[in-house]
Parts: sequence; C-alpha cells; structure tokens
Amino acid sequence: LGIPDRNLFHTKWNPTSNPNPTSAPAVGQLKKAIEIITPNPSYLAVIGHSFGAWAATRLSRALDSEPDFVGMIDLVYNAGAEHVFPRGASVHNWYQDVGLPHGESLSHVPGVERHHVSMQETWDRASICSVRLLGRCVRRKRTSHTDIDSNERVWRDIYDIIKPQIEAL
Repeated sequence: LGIPDRNLFHTKWNPTSNPNPTSAPAVGQLKKAIEIITPNPSYLAVIGHSFGAWAATRLSRALDSEPDFVGMIDLVYNAGAEHVFPRGASVHNWYQDVGLPHGESLSHVPGVERHHVSMQETWDRASICSVRLLGRCVRRKRTSHTDIDSNERVWRDIYDIIKPQIEAL
C-alpha cells in the first residue's frame, strides 16, 4: 500500500500484563505509541484480535480524531468489562461462532459492518482443506478463535477495504 514501515506497528493489547485477561487494555500506552510515530496521521487504521479487538475498540474512543478504519477480529471483552463500542469512519468486525470463546458479532451496534467467518481460506478466498480422500477435499477446515487472525481471507478483506481509502488520500 506504500505505507512506510516506520508508520506500521504491532504491539500487545496490554504490554505489561498480557497473560492476565482480567486486565484492562493499555489504551494510554497505545495512544502514546501512535502519537510518537505521528501526531497527525493522514490515515489511521486500528486493528486487533480477541482482547486486542477490545483494546482497538477502547483506543478508537480515546483518540483525539476518529480513526479512518477500525478492524476487530473475533472481539472478546474481558469478564465484567463495560461494553464500549467502536468509533471510526469505517468499522468492521470479523467474528466466528465455533468453540469458546467466540467473538462478539456486534449485531446490535449501528454502523458496524459484520463479516461472519466459518472456514479458513486463502488470500484468494479458496477454502483450505482439512481432510482429503482420494485427492478430493471432503472436509474444509473450520476457523476458530485461535486461528481466525491468521485467516488470509480476513486480511484480504481488510486489504480490499483500506486500499481504496488510502489511494483516495
């Protein structure tokens, strides 16, 4: 997309207590990390998986300017957390419903585009086979909470959404 590497970063949803899911997202630290890179981004996408999606949601509310894109992948709130809803010009949520936990669909939140994901897929949106018999796929690989963030179809969807937005700048 032509984004300089220095403008991309990845971090844990709570760098100081990541193994403890009862901790709150480190929104202040995340906000500061963005401000260090650029105090006035021309385009801001915030993306997270699981508790990271909860952190992305909280961060979207804490930023001075509304993010251009908020992507939540299988959003999970911690137990007892307040259910803060995302704020952004374009808000998308990818969720699955296999196994526990399964992500919040946010079906009750206006303005959120929801994407149900049930199978693991390639970048070209072809199904990934989990069982072959005589060279034919007899069972497609289902997605789950632990592998939805590596589902290439989800990342292709994100790419297809943000690419024209960035090109329009």
